[in-house]
Amino acid sequence: MSTLQREITQILESLVSSGTPPTDEVLALQSPLNCVELKRSGRRYSSIFSPREVSLVLRLKKIGKFNFTIPSGWKAFNLPDGAQITLGEGQEPLSIIHRTFDTPFC
Repeated sequence: MSTLQREITQILESLVSSGTPPTDEVLALQSPLNCVELKRSGRRYSSIFSPREVSLVLRLKKIGKFNFTIPSGWKAFNLPDGAQITLGEGQEPLSIIHRTFDTPFC
């Protein structure tokens, strides 16, 4: 029990000391032609939340395009500013949450 208490204390102290609260942005993905740019706003980490499993296409400058599928729920998604995301072929429109933060605990 004391280990858990120490870990929770460390997490809370880290959040308070970071000074910048997490930011959430809702991204509406409409079609494979509708690219949305991910912005980290100077924060070190990011993750996305999807309400259901979905196939996405990721575009990275100077690297190329990648197809991937994510399950429902939160996923670490630490990509550089300017990365673009869109729905894969045949996917129904949906909204996802893109969260940026400075501590690895959010």
